[in-house]
Amino acid sequence: MQGAAGILPEEFTDEGDDPRDSAAVKIRAEQLELLIDQSYPAAYMSLLIAAVLVMILWEAVDHGSLLVWLGAVVLTGLSRIMVFIQYWRWPPLETQVPLRERLYFLTMVAYFSVWGIGALWLMPPDSPVHQVIIVYFLIGMAGSAIAVFSANRFMLLCAVALLLVPSLIWMFSRGEALYVGIALGGTAFLLSAIRSSRILSRAMRQNLSLKHRLMRARAEAEQLARIDELTGLANRRALYEEGENLAAQSRRLGNPLSLIALDVDHFKQINDTHGHLWGDNALQHLSRLLTASLRETDVCGRIGGEEFAILLPGTPLEDAVGVAETLRAKLEASPLVMPTGELPMTASLGVTEGNAPVGELIRQADVALYRAKSLGRNRVESCCENTSELVESEAASG
Repeated sequence: MQGAAGILPEEFTDEGDDPRDSAAVKIRAEQLELLIDQSYPAAYMSLLIAAVLVMILWEAVDHGSLLVWLGAVVLTGLSRIMVFIQYWRWPPLETQVPLRERLYFLTMVAYFSVWGIGALWLMPPDSPVHQVIIVYFLIGMAGSAIAVFSANRFMLLCAVALLLVPSLIWMFSRGEALYVGIALGGTAFLLSAIRSSRILSRAMRQNLSLKHRLMRARAEAEQLARIDELTGLANRRALYEEGENLAAQSRRLGNPLSLIALDVDHFKQINDTHGHLWGDNALQHLSRLLTASLRETDVCGRIGGEEFAILLPGTPLEDAVGVAETLRAKLEASPLVMPTGELPMTASLGVTEGNAPVGELIRQADVALYRAKSLGRNRVESCCENTSELVESEAASG
């Protein structure tokens, strides 16, 4: 049964860790990255250590056996290095992380099996000194494995066990005091590794988990900072930022960009007559209507009070006027339902087109909006010349 780290049994994973959770997947990917970053230099170093061990054993062990073992170490070591290079050249997608984990694990098992089982094969039967030297090298390799595989406890334990258990079993089986003493020391080291691996891997995983929780909290905070709390639409800051991006894209691609400014008619009367709670309900009613009526590519935001702005990328002025008219008619036909009856709602809308900065587009749309209000409200007007004088006279009319 697979846990959060793909090949880890459940007892080696954190409680509550769901591998389908996006944060768990990111932690899993980062664990793999840590393993590879730590393994890469260690892989080259262990090849050098293998060559040194062959030199030490050259006079005590059959040369052919030594060369066969060294060749196996080099081949399995190179297979690990190829996995590292593949990871860096073609970083895995989140869905590919389990496969890369398995490749890493399989090459690791092959490599440390050659070391652990191969070292037992190389044990010279009549040279206790060389036998101790081999065990010394294996314990050193196991100590290095604890540092390299600290991000993944299961792999750590597998590596240490593959390195030490075959030789420890062989030494216990000899029955002599010297060998039993060495085996007991190696066993104590193995048990210490098991305990320390739990502490190291849990601390590492908790640090990674905390890191991703902080990143997620930051992203959520930034998202909240871009949303109008009452309506759930984009706030003024988010609308301006998105508007600048769309305007730049419009200039680059030569596509039209239109903006609709919408202001609820007689909103002050709604607040004065029915209270601010129902004024808020009216704005929420309007925001739901806008969200349901616009495309996913459109950007709708509340820019203040009862005024909203809608960015329509790829939409020429004539089509934007049609969208505005549809929104006006839908709102007029969708009164707000109250316990005492229905509250009619209408809005005035101004429309403009261009790739100017979003602040200028809003100013132009406001000109058209104030013209709509001056002509009786509940209507749509597009931006035209000689209407800027209406702005100041109508700004206070609401």
